[in-house]
Amino acid sequence: MTQREREQVTRRHLYRYAQYVRDVQQYEQSVFGTSPQNETGIRGSEISDPTARSGIALADPSRALEQKRKWIDAIDAAMRELAQMDAGAERGYTYICTHIYGLDGQKHKRKENSDTAAKIAEECFLSIRALYGRITTIVNIVIFHAAERGLFEKKE
Repeated sequence: MTQREREQVTRRHLYRYAQYVRDVQQYEQSVFGTSPQNETGIRGSEISDPTARSGIALADPSRALEQKRKWIDAIDAAMRELAQMDAGAERGYTYICTHIYGLDGQKHKRKENSDTAAKIAEECFLSIRALYGRITTIVNIVIFHAAERGLFEKKE
């Protein structure tokens, strides 16, 4: 996998971060929720112990969900590193990452990417070129944390 491919994959997962968090939360809620009963009040033929059922589901999530969790972990680790780089600045790397990629769930349309970048550059008192330099740094830090977790290894 080339560096350019890693950057593309990383950006795609950054844009999907908020959805990944929602998916994992929904999965965990469904695991810890009660199973539906039929009209007789008897539960289905699943494992009758809800704690065991929850434990099994949490111990063996789907492969896709596990990948989402790894990406969430990698992005969270990168955000902690970016926060250290910000050294308390309000409009630093974490602000840029959160607003460019919509990590807080506030998405923008693809057509609005350049408008969003210009707005964020203005808010951060940066030129567009400087903003894109910081975005490159952000993506490379996420790539590092993703590579640490084996997210770029070939699937067999």
